[in-house]
Amino acid sequence: MNIALIVISFLFLFFLTVLNLIIFYKKQIISDTNNKLPLEKISVVIPFKNEAENISSLMNALSKINYPHDFFEIILVDDNSTDATYQLLSDAVKGKSNYRLVKAIDKKLPAKKGALTIGIENAKYDFVALTDGDCAPESDWLKNISKALENNDVVFGAAPLVPNNSFVSRFAAYESLRSQIINHLTLSLGIPVSATGRNFAFRKRVFVELGGYNSTMDKLSGDDDLLIREAFRNKKRIGFIDTNGGRVFSKTVSTWQEFFRQKARHVSTSHNYLLGQKAFLAIWFLSNIVVTYSFFLSFYNPLFLFPILLKLRMDISTIGKYSDFSSSKIKLHEIFFFELIYNFIIVINFFNSFFYKDKWK
Repeated sequence: MNIALIVISFLFLFFLTVLNLIIFYKKQIISDTNNKLPLEKISVVIPFKNEAENISSLMNALSKINYPHDFFEIILVDDNSTDATYQLLSDAVKGKSNYRLVKAIDKKLPAKKGALTIGIENAKYDFVALTDGDCAPESDWLKNISKALENNDVVFGAAPLVPNNSFVSRFAAYESLRSQIINHLTLSLGIPVSATGRNFAFRKRVFVELGGYNSTMDKLSGDDDLLIREAFRNKKRIGFIDTNGGRVFSKTVSTWQEFFRQKARHVSTSHNYLLGQKAFLAIWFLSNIVVTYSFFLSFYNPLFLFPILLKLRMDISTIGKYSDFSSSKIKLHEIFFFELIYNFIIVINFFNSFFYKDKWK
């Protein structure tokens, strides 16, 4: 039992150190709203695969983009949808001179990466922003991308999930928030491990220098994570998009089946991370799991309560600092309960990831 206490204490110190770094580095997010940098021309690429039910809300969000009309273009790429996606997009772009609808014919790469590649190849401008067909960017999204790419080659930003009132939906939003905090932390520490593809941008010439998605084909999915890996491997400048008007919202999954399938896809991509990225994530998640479940050892020794109680206090502080990464307020009682589930599900997702078969819808 003494050995267990020593191990938990060691992992807790690591966890506590990292949490303090999270809170410190949150201050490093670009947030100068008075920045007078000139606006850059941006090509927005959005791939679609059977997104008929989401097109109306996406187009509504895009219509509210606060950016000079002649400084951006929207390239909509339909990847041979079998529903009404193409017809709805065709109707939606009528009369919009800076919108283009492209059909993903003769893709050079499979699945989503092939559709994205077609859109990027059709982009007129060097600054390229990516989002998904089921998303809703904030009005100042492109302004913040222009600012973030001024001194960076690749950038990504907050992408909150919007939950409904169901338990699985609220948990999925919480899990996404935790993942985004880790993404920002590792970026701030100089070892970026992941990003959210629905709020992602880069310089087109850098994308070409990295070999495009050809350099990420060790995995069918992972268009965002593996491109971050290549940018990190090639010492490109990676930055963060301001959260002040630069977030991109999306709905959560609605069932546990969808959740586990989605997380299996995400975690399976991590098998292709660099060794240093894997090492950091392994220690981070192990620390979380051990410290969280030290709670059950408190029945044998009350000292085991100390790590979990202090961790809970730090979690509350961290989530408060990162409230702008979320779409809704996380309730106090949910944090402890969600953490118990979160650290259990991490293990399930890890093992599920070995059985996941890559596909795009």
